[in-house]
Amino acid sequence: MKSIQIAILLTAIMPVYGLKNNTILPDQSDENPQEELVISPPKENPLISLPTIAEPTQGYPELKSDSSEKNALMTIFIHGTLHPPQMSLSNIIAIIKDQIDNTLYERAAFYLRRDPRYFQGQAMQELGLKRINTSLLAPASTARTVAQLYDVQLLHLEKKHRQHLYYTFGWHGLLSDSRRYEESENLYKTLVLELNLLKAQGIYPVVQIIAYSHGGNVALYLPRARDNNVLKEQEPLIVDQLITIATPIQTLTDHLVSDPLFKEVIHLYSTEDLVQVADFASSGGRFPQHHFMPRKTFTVPSKIKQVRVRLTKKIQKLSRNFSTTEPYLVLEHDKVKLIHKDPKHTEMWSFGWAAYWYRESFPLNPLPVMSLVPTILHSLEHAPVEYGHISFDYAPGQDGVLIRSLEKKGFKKAYPFLTGQIQDTLWDIANSYRPTNFSIKTQEALVAHALEKARRDLIATKKYRAPHNKALAQYMKQIDSGYFNDVKEFKGVQPTLLAQKGN
Repeated sequence: MKSIQIAILLTAIMPVYGLKNNTILPDQSDENPQEELVISPPKENPLISLPTIAEPTQGYPELKSDSSEKNALMTIFIHGTLHPPQMSLSNIIAIIKDQIDNTLYERAAFYLRRDPRYFQGQAMQELGLKRINTSLLAPASTARTVAQLYDVQLLHLEKKHRQHLYYTFGWHGLLSDSRRYEESENLYKTLVLELNLLKAQGIYPVVQIIAYSHGGNVALYLPRARDNNVLKEQEPLIVDQLITIATPIQTLTDHLVSDPLFKEVIHLYSTEDLVQVADFASSGGRFPQHHFMPRKTFTVPSKIKQVRVRLTKKIQKLSRNFSTTEPYLVLEHDKVKLIHKDPKHTEMWSFGWAAYWYRESFPLNPLPVMSLVPTILHSLEHAPVEYGHISFDYAPGQDGVLIRSLEKKGFKKAYPFLTGQIQDTLWDIANSYRPTNFSIKTQEALVAHALEKARRDLIATKKYRAPHNKALAQYMKQIDSGYFNDVKEFKGVQPTLLAQKGN
């Protein structure tokens, strides 16, 4: 019965793509038309071939209720810092001083964040709190793909809510602590207003925030935004579940996790993620940590579960004298050696088709770790409550996960994870939305486009300073030399005044 339900959902969300009306969001930039991004058709899947039994509901389904009990789930995705262009020393100093206004970095990020083509590799939409349109009539997007991946997992786990509302919260993604707090104020205001609108319709959702990198620090600033806000809601804002993914844990915000605004917190990280702990510039002059750690003025609250994410690529058997009844049970056997390829920063959040540092050899390719959050949360229920810090080791080849304590010795147990056809189904859904004409050079052209606009802005206001950073200077030379002219994303950009003067 469950397989039939999943098949019904898949037939609704996976029509055959390739038609020109199924494109990524139209270009809203001011200079050049956007090339349509063709979506390749999905692979054959026996679940997908089953007939649709019922017509899918178009638009947003309504849920009317006179009860104030929780009757829906509201999931909000918050992206991290934008991938910045190569930075000059002056930009780094400006970030340390938290004075980034009118820098090449700030202006380039301004344009890059507003280019909808930049949304293709992650759960990202326009700025602000935006509902993800999961209707079949909506344009294909990575945000909608993530929602569909979650729906399939929740249905498989028999945890699908009668109404699941998906949102993104878009912020400017700048390396600036003060800007992150300002963005948190915006999140607080818009979230309270949206919850009031939903309550007027009889919808009382469980609030779940899933935040990546410094997006997690935007979320952690919510208690301070509440305290400093004149907007007084009838009921205090409660985030039922905050999930931070690869968030730099910094002393500026870590203590805020203890606030009762956050009911439950789950922090996912990887020790192979060096980017997570690299930003000292916007973290109060101190390098962040991979996970929450106690100090004199801060005790890690018991409501936090910290999870080190690992990925087993292959298993080396040290003895032939053992057998298991299920493939996943081999993970807990003493006579095996697990060979790991743990996720790095990009692989925790971005899909493989639109990421600079996503490895072809990554075991989840093209999926990011965040796409498996529903099943990860389900598996964490097996871990005893007293273990607040655990290792979560997923082995795709064994359809299982090994959970062990990082606090106390003795607890180590394997469980099934994404067993059978559901694993292949998730990969097929992701691959069916892979843009066929999006490459690293295309991404570089988007950055070059933003840099060129930023340079023109600063030249017009006489605030442009030629970068001394060799890599960034080379990037600007490539722009002026026409290196990106064959990429449609860059066509139509006129040379800057400096280039016209031959500088």
